[in-house]
Amino acid sequence: KFKRMCEKSMIKKRYMHLD
Repeated sequence: KFKRMCEKSMIKKRYMHLD
């Protein structure tokens, strides 16, 4: 469960960084 949240957070962070 935590791993999934971490992955989601990382994706969001990467998405923001990309923007």
